[in-house]
Amino acid sequence: MNANSFTAELGSDRGTIGVVDSTLNPRLDGWLCPSNHDQFSPMRFTFTLQGEHDGDKSYHISAAEGWAYTGALVQTSTTGWVGLYGLGVVGRLVDYVTAANSRGPDPRWRIRTLSEWDGDLKTLGNVEFHLLDRYGQAMSIESYRHDSVSPSGEIGKRATVSSTFANYVSVNKEAQKKKKIRFKLRDIRAT
Repeated sequence: MNANSFTAELGSDRGTIGVVDSTLNPRLDGWLCPSNHDQFSPMRFTFTLQGEHDGDKSYHISAAEGWAYTGALVQTSTTGWVGLYGLGVVGRLVDYVTAANSRGPDPRWRIRTLSEWDGDLKTLGNVEFHLLDRYGQAMSIESYRHDSVSPSGEIGKRATVSSTFANYVSVNKEAQKKKKIRFKLRDIRAT
């Protein structure tokens, strides 16, 4: 059984990778994060083979479940943060039009194995790998600072600013200097 199309959970040396599920804050919804994020939601991903180059297999990776997520592609923002694109009906329509016109970032991810793999889906769960974007940058976990402003409620008094930090998946150049995520797939199912 070869690994042309399958679903799996993304396990890693940093914990399970899922998404931020935040209906209260749509700016956070759908970003990939490790399981220690306070709005973490586990996710199954669909891997669809797109080709092979220099021993690396290229896949489109999309969400395999969740009414708001199913079919949304894993892509990067212009600043290197990794998330699901094409959330909801409007997002999927925009993604479809963008893909048809060959605009936007290439959504393919390369699997660079860190141990031998025979290409068989049955043995894929034993293989450690990096996921690389179109520039060859591997995914990493990076901390992001969220600032929030709270009004004082009194005239003439300044609002207070508070900061919280959360971890997200990134592929920006600074992240390449840090520890890259070593992935291992769990609960692999052929599609």
